[in-house]
Amino acid sequence: IENARLYGQTRAQLREALLLHGVTAALSSTLDMGQVLPYVARSLAEMLNADGVTIFALATTVDDDARCTLSTLQVVAEHKKLRKRDTISRFPAESTRRNYILTDLPTISRSLDARRPSRMHISDDDLSPQEREFLSARQARSVLFFPLVARGNVIGLTMVWDNHPEREFTQGEIAMGQTLTHQTAIMMENAHLLDETQKHARRIAALYETSRALSSSLDQETLLRTILEAVYRTLGCTYVTIATVDEKTDSVRIRHGIWQGHFDADPEWTVRAPDLPESSDLLTTVYRSGQIKIVEGGYPDHERFLRIFMPIKMREQVIGVVEVGYDGNAKQSVAPEELQMLTAFMDQAAIALENARLFATTERRAREMKFLHDASLAAVNEMHYRDTIRKVARALVAEMGDVLVSVLLLSAEQDLLSLEVAVGYSHELISQLRLKSGQGISGWVVQHGEPLIVPDVRQDPRYYEGIPETRSELCVPMRIGPFIIGVLDVQSSSLGAFDQDDLHLVSTLAGNLAILVERVRLFNEVEAARAALQERAQALEAANAQLQELDRFKDQFLVSVSHELRTPLNSIIGYADVLLKGIFGDLTPKQIGGVQNILTSAEDLLALINDILDFSKIKAGRMPLDMTTFAVDELLAEVQSVVAPLIEEKRQTLIVECVNGLPPLTADRLRIKQVLLNLLSNAVKFTPSEGTITIVCRTVGSALQISVTDTGPGIREEDYVLIFEEFRQADGPLALRVKGTGLGLAISKRLVEMHGGQIWVESKYGHGATFSFWLPRKSGGENA
Repeated sequence: IENARLYGQTRAQLREALLLHGVTAALSSTLDMGQVLPYVARSLAEMLNADGVTIFALATTVDDDARCTLSTLQVVAEHKKLRKRDTISRFPAESTRRNYILTDLPTISRSLDARRPSRMHISDDDLSPQEREFLSARQARSVLFFPLVARGNVIGLTMVWDNHPEREFTQGEIAMGQTLTHQTAIMMENAHLLDETQKHARRIAALYETSRALSSSLDQETLLRTILEAVYRTLGCTYVTIATVDEKTDSVRIRHGIWQGHFDADPEWTVRAPDLPESSDLLTTVYRSGQIKIVEGGYPDHERFLRIFMPIKMREQVIGVVEVGYDGNAKQSVAPEELQMLTAFMDQAAIALENARLFATTERRAREMKFLHDASLAAVNEMHYRDTIRKVARALVAEMGDVLVSVLLLSAEQDLLSLEVAVGYSHELISQLRLKSGQGISGWVVQHGEPLIVPDVRQDPRYYEGIPETRSELCVPMRIGPFIIGVLDVQSSSLGAFDQDDLHLVSTLAGNLAILVERVRLFNEVEAARAALQERAQALEAANAQLQELDRFKDQFLVSVSHELRTPLNSIIGYADVLLKGIFGDLTPKQIGGVQNILTSAEDLLALINDILDFSKIKAGRMPLDMTTFAVDELLAEVQSVVAPLIEEKRQTLIVECVNGLPPLTADRLRIKQVLLNLLSNAVKFTPSEGTITIVCRTVGSALQISVTDTGPGIREEDYVLIFEEFRQADGPLALRVKGTGLGLAISKRLVEMHGGQIWVESKYGHGATFSFWLPRKSGGENA
């Protein structure tokens, strides 16, 4: 019996050694993970007599908005023992998943952090729902985890499981698993490094080739195809499309695409749904936001698509959008390096497309300039006024093709447009043409002074039929300064024949024609007016500079005088306070009254000086904000205690209405207190004895709003803006009796606005006023 036991043990050890040797040989013979890892999984299952083994690689993917990364476990190899009762070796639907977000698997995540083998049982209480579903899908009851660690970094995880709930893995089995998984980790890391090196080299080569191809052409169609082929070839996607911006409609339009290697070959689902509404919506969203979008979804018969929408930007302006699609069954996430590669392609594409656009614009402008030059040269060489206009009109017909051109001049005395020159028209049709200002397209342009493109004249009620064949019309005013002297009109027998480029050309030519027509009569007047305007502008500039200098001197004077006055005032206040306290001896009641008047007047003057100094600092931008986070109710309590004596003196009632649980406010506590004291002091001053003052504090969205309501005389609506200006007070009988500098509200307004907030007043004259301001709860402040 003992010999039989030893014989069986020896055979088992030999079998394990052979398996281990086979796996080691396989790992050292190749770096092809797709070939080796399934063999490792099968061998490990046999070695540990387990029902299944899954090998995961730790990877990083990006979220739907491509703004943050997620750690995921990706299945790279999986083996399940085929039992007699199984007809095929298949897993339930959940087990076909290839990616798992690590935060959904907290127990497994802790095993990775520990970097040592760990056990798990499906009955464990601390399993997350995702982990329990993960194990149930594989019918795993008892599990053993081996973190894959290479060069001190966790690169993956090997999971060994058994369907028997009573299965316990021995220390020997764990040791063998560790040995094998350690070798596997080294092989995976080496394969990963090799793969990254090869990928990097391919990407550099692809970027170089693409850059060379893009720089070799200035034709937009050629560039669009080059961009699509580079993206498709390098990223290995299922399809890629490119959309460009239609400036006329401020939208994006798909121009070209590659589907499964074929340029502009539409798949079946585009035939059944040619407008692709979902894709168009996403293209528009990315165009409007300028942000990358990653979505999982699809079209008919292709429910699983992983799609990347990336804007093509030039100087922060979106000039196009590329959509890259992957078969969702083969690819379920996007790696950061893939986005980096796509971004690099789009940066190259943006530069190339912008260069092509600039080149096309330059060519068009060159043609226009040549045309304008030739037309002007022809006009200069003509001695007769009408021949000059006719020659220019003929040149325009030669430039634009099959069009009719006419020039109509305005008679200021009769307010009539009369035909001066026509090219392409039948003389009989238009020889007697006369239009009143406002009549027809030309009359409307003269009346409104604006150019007009009419794509279909039959649909425009302003059209005055002169030529039956006309279908579209372009008409621009001939303008000299503020005066319109006529119109340059172009008509075509084609619908929608004119665009913005034509408008630009004809408008430029109309301007030149107007100058040619009026050059003798108006040249001297224009020069005189220009000289007068220039002289006036210089005078205004000098006056403005002088006023700014005077304002600066005023601010400096106020600051200097305020500083000089504060020192003696503080001495006066200090000595008056000492006298009242009797430190130098007792005072008579009459003396106490006199000293009290001195102290009160000095404190009022000091408050005035402080207001002037604060306002000067704010205006000069030299008052920084000391931002802290504090409780609003505590600040309100402090303010109440300060104004309480004033309120008691006038037997007024103060009501405070604040919602419970006010959130803390981030602001300059001292300056917000100053604002509240200014508003409450005004409320006390203008509220009669035994009146009521109400403070309301509440949150509005992400802001805090505080209102102070009094029962005083109120404020006229025309004074709403005036009262927030410096040294200004609203007119009224009470304003004459209430002392004040007119700076409190001006300072409060500036302080609130420095916090990014707003202050305003609401009042019904004769029935009190409500001063309100709101602040963002987390304000950066303009001078924080």
